[in-house]
Amino acid sequence: MAAASPGMIKQETLAQSDPALTLVFMFSHPPRPGQPRRDATNNLTNHPFIRERWQRRMAPDAPAGDLPTEHGVSTVDAIQQEPQAPDSQVEDVDRSEPKEASQAEPATSASPEEERSNELNHPDTSKESEENQDTHSVIDKTDHEPILEEAPAPEAPQEQEPANITPELTSTPATDPSMVSVPQEKESLPASEPVPEAASVAEKPPTPPPEQTPATPTMQHSKLSANSLSRGGAVFVISALEAISTSKEARRNKTLKEATAIALDMVRRATGTESNTTGQPTVLDPRVVFEPLRLACESKNVALLTTSLDCIAKLVSYAFFAEDHAQAHADSPLADLVVETVCNCFDDQMDERVSVQIVKALLACVLSAGLRVHQTSLLRSVRTVYNVFLISRTPVHQGISQGALDQMVSYVFQRMPLDGAAAEAASDTHANAEPMTLQMLESRHSLEAGEREDTAGEPIDAPDMLVKDAFLVLRALCKLTMKPLSTESERDIKSYSMRSKLLALRTVKHVLQNHMSVITAANVRFHSTASGGASTFVQAVKQYLCLCISRNAVSSVLPVFEESCDIFWLVLSGMRNKMKKEIEVLMNEIYLPILEMRSSPMAQKTVLLNTLQRLCRDPQALVEVYLNYDCDRTALENLYERLMNVISRLTQTLPAEGQPSSDEQQSLDVRLKRRSLECLCSVLRSLVAWMGRFVEEPSVASQDEAVVPEEDRDMAPSAAVAASVPSSQALDDDPGQFESAKQRKTVLLEAIRTFNFKPKRGIQQLIAHGFVRANDPLAVARFLFFADGLSKRSIGEYLGEGDAENIATMHAFVDLMDFRDMPLTTALRRFLQAFRLPGEAQKIDRFMLKFAERYTEGNETTFANADTAYKLAYSVIMLNTDAHNPQVKHRMTLQDFIKNNAGLDDDRDLPEEYLTAIYDEIQKNEIKLIGEEAPSVPTSSGLAGVIATVGRDLQHEAYVLQTQGMANRTEVLFRTMLHAQQQTGVQRTLSDRYFSASHIEHVKPMFEVAWMSFLAGMSAPLQDSNDAEIIHMALDGFKNAIKIVCFFGLELERNAFITTLAKFTFLNNFGEMKSKNVETIEALLDIAHTEGNFLSSSWREILTCVSQLERLQLISGGVDARTLPELGRRPSGSVSRTSANGGRTATHRPNEDVMQAGASSEITVSADRVFSATPQLSGEAIVDFVQSLCDVSWEEIQSSGMSENPRLFSLQKVVEISYYNMGRIRMEWSRLWTILGEHFNQVCCHPNPAVNAFGLDSLRQLASQFFEKEELLHFTFQKDFLKPFEYTMRRNRDVNAREMVLQCLEQMVQTRAERIRSGWTTILGVLGVAAGTNERIALYAFELVRRIQQQYLQAVLANRSFSELCVCIAQFGKAANQRVSLPATELLRALVPTAHGAAVPEDALPSSLWLAMLFSLYDILMTGDDLEVRRVALDSLFSILTEQGASFSMAFWDEICHDVLFPIFNVLRNRSDVTRFTTQEDMSVWLSTTMIQALRQLVILWTHFFDILKPRLSGLLELLCACICQENDTLARIGTSCLQALIVKNMTRMDDECWQQVIDAFLRLFRATTASQVFDPSLSSPEDVMPAQERRQAFKQIIVKCVLQLLLIETSNELLRNTEVYEAVPVPQLLRLTAALEDSYRFSRRFNADRSLRTALWKVGFMKQLPNLLKQESTSASTLVYVYLRMHNDHRPSFATYRREVSDRYLPLAEEIVSVYLPLDNETQARNIAAWTPVVAQVLQGLAAMYEIDPSGHVNATPTFFMLVIELLDKITLAPALAAPLKRYLGAVGTAHGLIDSEAAAARAYAREQARAEMLHAAPTPRSSTPISSQADQSQADLRHMSLVNPSFDALSTTAGAGAPS
Repeated sequence: MAAASPGMIKQETLAQSDPALTLVFMFSHPPRPGQPRRDATNNLTNHPFIRERWQRRMAPDAPAGDLPTEHGVSTVDAIQQEPQAPDSQVEDVDRSEPKEASQAEPATSASPEEERSNELNHPDTSKESEENQDTHSVIDKTDHEPILEEAPAPEAPQEQEPANITPELTSTPATDPSMVSVPQEKESLPASEPVPEAASVAEKPPTPPPEQTPATPTMQHSKLSANSLSRGGAVFVISALEAISTSKEARRNKTLKEATAIALDMVRRATGTESNTTGQPTVLDPRVVFEPLRLACESKNVALLTTSLDCIAKLVSYAFFAEDHAQAHADSPLADLVVETVCNCFDDQMDERVSVQIVKALLACVLSAGLRVHQTSLLRSVRTVYNVFLISRTPVHQGISQGALDQMVSYVFQRMPLDGAAAEAASDTHANAEPMTLQMLESRHSLEAGEREDTAGEPIDAPDMLVKDAFLVLRALCKLTMKPLSTESERDIKSYSMRSKLLALRTVKHVLQNHMSVITAANVRFHSTASGGASTFVQAVKQYLCLCISRNAVSSVLPVFEESCDIFWLVLSGMRNKMKKEIEVLMNEIYLPILEMRSSPMAQKTVLLNTLQRLCRDPQALVEVYLNYDCDRTALENLYERLMNVISRLTQTLPAEGQPSSDEQQSLDVRLKRRSLECLCSVLRSLVAWMGRFVEEPSVASQDEAVVPEEDRDMAPSAAVAASVPSSQALDDDPGQFESAKQRKTVLLEAIRTFNFKPKRGIQQLIAHGFVRANDPLAVARFLFFADGLSKRSIGEYLGEGDAENIATMHAFVDLMDFRDMPLTTALRRFLQAFRLPGEAQKIDRFMLKFAERYTEGNETTFANADTAYKLAYSVIMLNTDAHNPQVKHRMTLQDFIKNNAGLDDDRDLPEEYLTAIYDEIQKNEIKLIGEEAPSVPTSSGLAGVIATVGRDLQHEAYVLQTQGMANRTEVLFRTMLHAQQQTGVQRTLSDRYFSASHIEHVKPMFEVAWMSFLAGMSAPLQDSNDAEIIHMALDGFKNAIKIVCFFGLELERNAFITTLAKFTFLNNFGEMKSKNVETIEALLDIAHTEGNFLSSSWREILTCVSQLERLQLISGGVDARTLPELGRRPSGSVSRTSANGGRTATHRPNEDVMQAGASSEITVSADRVFSATPQLSGEAIVDFVQSLCDVSWEEIQSSGMSENPRLFSLQKVVEISYYNMGRIRMEWSRLWTILGEHFNQVCCHPNPAVNAFGLDSLRQLASQFFEKEELLHFTFQKDFLKPFEYTMRRNRDVNAREMVLQCLEQMVQTRAERIRSGWTTILGVLGVAAGTNERIALYAFELVRRIQQQYLQAVLANRSFSELCVCIAQFGKAANQRVSLPATELLRALVPTAHGAAVPEDALPSSLWLAMLFSLYDILMTGDDLEVRRVALDSLFSILTEQGASFSMAFWDEICHDVLFPIFNVLRNRSDVTRFTTQEDMSVWLSTTMIQALRQLVILWTHFFDILKPRLSGLLELLCACICQENDTLARIGTSCLQALIVKNMTRMDDECWQQVIDAFLRLFRATTASQVFDPSLSSPEDVMPAQERRQAFKQIIVKCVLQLLLIETSNELLRNTEVYEAVPVPQLLRLTAALEDSYRFSRRFNADRSLRTALWKVGFMKQLPNLLKQESTSASTLVYVYLRMHNDHRPSFATYRREVSDRYLPLAEEIVSVYLPLDNETQARNIAAWTPVVAQVLQGLAAMYEIDPSGHVNATPTFFMLVIELLDKITLAPALAAPLKRYLGAVGTAHGLIDSEAAAARAYAREQARAEMLHAAPTPRSSTPISSQADQSQADLRHMSLVNPSFDALSTTAGAGAPS
């Protein structure tokens, strides 16, 4: 034997000293898949039992009772208390097999499920009966099963074994022998490394034995067994056979003795220990050698049993019993014989030494590489070791048997084949999994190197057999876990049943924990004859795993519940992509309800939370739970959301009121809350880790290590699950689609809730949103039938309605059920499970009628007609109610039931046996609606109830009842689910499709649906607990939550978390502060450091806490709290509040520990870092930070009120962060200063002098710093940051504050003038605002302006601030004090030469300087209060224009007119400008003085620059028209006079276009002043057609228009009588003007002629006397006559073409005038006669002149006018003025017609004139003293007036005289 390693020698030495350790050393655990093989030392020390033994040896003085065993019981207690199992509890093969067969239900129909159940009875398929059993039968069968089932012994050779379950290898065919090969030894292994025996056997040809014994035939053995024993290795066999042969049993048993002798002889000859007489080598026959050992095992001798079993174990280790495939199939396999022999040694009364040898032998058989132990033998081996554990009385033997069991099961799963590289790895693992024993260490060195290579490629096991073994073992273990516990067993943790269940659960957990990758391998598939298709391994076993979990998850025994939770977590973590729907059922139906139930024990809730915490720690699993359940419409519950809600409520759970709680109960409650909080915080950590995986992109391994705790890494294979999902599904991981699916599901759930409350409304919503495809009965029925979550009561209510639509839907609903070949009661149960029957009889009747129809349709031969089914169904329902309703006192008997149904089947009786069976079934099994029953503990009221509940655990009973219902519902759901899966086959439906998460965006909706649960769940412990660990955990959860909300920009959630955390600082209540509040402050500051870029408006809360922290530190330092008001509390009358009795402050001081912690350097530095780290904030974040800081600062200032020492902490920090962030770019600073400037506006205008002084000084300091930053041209940052000075000057009424502003500006101008750019604008603006303040400030500011004008004008011009300077001076010019206003106006006028003498920027136009100056003068002119100042400004304005206008461009003149000149008169055109006058008197004064002067100056300016301003003439005329149209008579007359002056002074420079514009203006004026509304009937109507106010306003407008038009006529008359004007006006324009005059004449003539209208107007109050337009009529007529006559007599060539037109206009007018004059009454219309006489005389003179100029041209007019003239002779008496015109006319007519000698007439006239003159000269007329009548005086006055107004007399006289002889 080669030398062993030191470690191995040490272990062997230790094993020799302790036999128990020897066995455990042999049965050490094999390595897990994927892990390197460990040596025996490592395996030994990792087992719990061995660790206990090591501890005992290392501490020999420790008492044995102090060392707990694996099951929590000390060794001594285990030995003393372990009960002995009865015989009936230890089951063997003979008792278990019939029991298994008897449990198969008899077939009642030919359904596929029952056919599969019948296969149990066929001997040909008995071998596979276990795996082919119907799933429904598995679920429904009774729990009374054997401890461990096994397949029956095969009756057919292995070649004929049906391939019911065959692993399908996707990459390699199942028949490929290379899939499972014998492992080979690697040459690189050290000498001491154990190597399996099978790998070292050389392949040699078989040699038959020299002789055969009839009793024990010799058979051909395998090559492995032929060479397995050498001379040294056969010593133990010879020793064992010799011991058997010399034993008493051998002497008694002849067969044993003979078999021993034959075997001993064969071994000795084969190994060379005896001479061989035949000369041929003797080959060992394993069966010959095994026969004496088998016979020895049948004896009950302990020594023989121990020796035989030990020898068998060693022979198995030597691979002595290995057989070739051909030999194994020729007869019963030797492996089965060996296993059966060893298992038969088991007895419940056996010695402990025997039990150890049994375990040793069976473990060697199962783990042997050469011995094939499968199916029945394998199950029997496992079951025997399992039973050994149950009957073992000491923890040592229990540990041995449990270790062996784990190793057996692990080996079975390790040897399962995989494809490709996985198969090779599995093969290596299989080889390495062979446990190292002392015998193997001995034998391995006896093999030659050449022999090891010969067997390397020999196949040992077929892959299908290996997979089948694993399936059978796992299924058997799961069934063991389902066995129910009695009440006594539940109470006794050491009972036989309890230990059995726990061992099975732990073994299942061990399998899942160590072999998940093998179980979930997709390439191993079953071809099942039951389903007819292929399924994976996990699909085959998941039904058993689900039942294993569901039946044990409702157990009230804590260890059982804990093991079931562990198994569930393993399923969830490793198989969730394969068991999606099953996990959903388990969570919704069992685990979450357990957490929600008040009756659930706290300990179980804590255990369950421990399990769920593993899920919470796994980011991949957590996100996938949300995707696959919360975003899946087919999943009824939002699993993730519900889980978070439940856990959150647990953190807030309070103990029941009125019930005293023990210390233990309080401890459990605290643990439960702590664990709940841990779960919530783990979820948040997982979500953050999930974000970090994609943001930081670390490696997968590092991420798993960072997320999963070390103790859970072996139990959280989520990465493997994610990797096992096909890549095509990963592509479907679209966050947008999941978000849409989540929204869709939310809408669906809302519609379902509506349906459960209002069915009809819910159906409408479902149809509207498309969940019901069409509004037809079939679609609605299908939805109601298949949809989950619908209340069965609501379904019954909706389907039971009597509307035709509801009845059609009900019929379609029932038609979806299939009752074919189904008993009536079964069909009725299924029918009533779909809905709850309503209470109304009519509704029930409709249901039962349809049921009977549907049942009869599927079972036509059962009853005579549907009426039978209808009545019998009704009768069954009545029987069910009668039998199970507790209120029924007299129950229905069987005879009553039969009697009630007599003659039911078409007047024939139903078979009595049939009715009896129905009666018995209903009596035993109530028809009830599964899933809606609410079990409750039966209680009684009153004293009897109190007595009945004494000693009862009502909470436990309620829990048991509730969990039983949960388990039943869960199994029903599993049955339904399995049935649906069998119908669809292996094809996965859409609802089963599993999505693997791969996007970071999933975290956002996950947090949005659960953030309130997180907030509530972490707030409660933070508020209620003082435990440091809990506080730290909760704060860590808050940090992670805030990190998530900040990352995704969830504003509402962020504000909620940070506000809550800020409240927990208790900085507003120092008296209640504790150390946890200080930790909260630290957490809040840490959040500010890490998440500053995403806090947005939540900075407000953090900075408020920082401000309050500073207050705490000041108070801790000894500052009086009364001088430091709290934020948000405005002080009342006094600064502090005192109590009534002691004068103590009402503010409680914190305790010393809190004060020290709050003032610690760590917190102080952390708080300072909040401000000093602001340069690292992003551009958006710094804006939010500054806004929040300014808000907090203002809150501090407001809370300080008028205190002499206000709180200015945050305001100081504002200045500090401004210094810190000076290096930011200009764009960011512009946004920052928008906030800071507004804040300084508030601070500097605060009424507290200390506040505004500090604000102004801080602003000055910041401004000085900002001036250091160079500003380029056209930028305005300086202008912006100086704005608060202007705001303060404007809003702050404090003189000292305003003076301080001026001082700051003066200092900046003196020290920083060369750096000022755009700041000049604001500085001058501030000074301009100061002009409107009191005299002292105004004078101070004006001196600064004067100094700037004198010293810094060049800088002002260079920075384009000259216009601001002008505006500033204009502000002083408008001041009320003449000490300031007059010098300022003069200073503005003096800027003209100064500005022109200064250097102006090249791109600055001089016109802009002029415009600024002119506009400033305009501003003073328009808004100045002092009349003298306005006059000076007006004179300066127009003098500048007059002096400098010649140099202005036309464009600049347009600008001046548009911006300066014309706006002066805007008040004439826009009435809104009147509002700038405070009173009507101010406006009147301004209009009558300034505006009139301005208008005249404007006309003068226009006259001065007429040629330049000619294009703007239309604007001026429009302005004059507006002035003329004013209601103010003065303005109208000034306007007409200005218009007349403009025309007279510029008529020689006007061209045709100008005259066109002038005449257009006149026409507009005539149209605008024509009172056309005077003819409106509503005005003159005596009825109240319009309101009186409106009528008076209309009358006023008519009068104003008439006056204005008369004024226009007079102006036109004056202009046209001006010879120069007349000669300048073009003839067409004259004609246009006369047309307007004629329109005015016609209008007035029409009005004067309508006496009825005038009378009506007089009656309605238009005027006090009868209204008339006599003056307008006569004046317009006179003007027309004058113009026409002058144009007719004008001999200029331009008039020749128009003379005929003039004549045509004049003659009709003349005829009309004379015709109108003749009817005037001399007595009543003397005034009219006086008014018209001059006009008529003018007409006559004109007619005479026309005859005189062109006698022949006007002869035709004589007939018209001659008779009129004759009639005029009657008027000479009252109108002597007509005598001369008449005479002249008659003379002219006579001359024209040749009736008069013109020369003679002229001579006679001349003589008469001479005579008259002489007579007058001789006798002058004396002054008359006789009074003249008033009428005559008025007439004469009118005549004189007319003569003055109409000087046409003289013109005509002159014209006529010119024609007379001299």
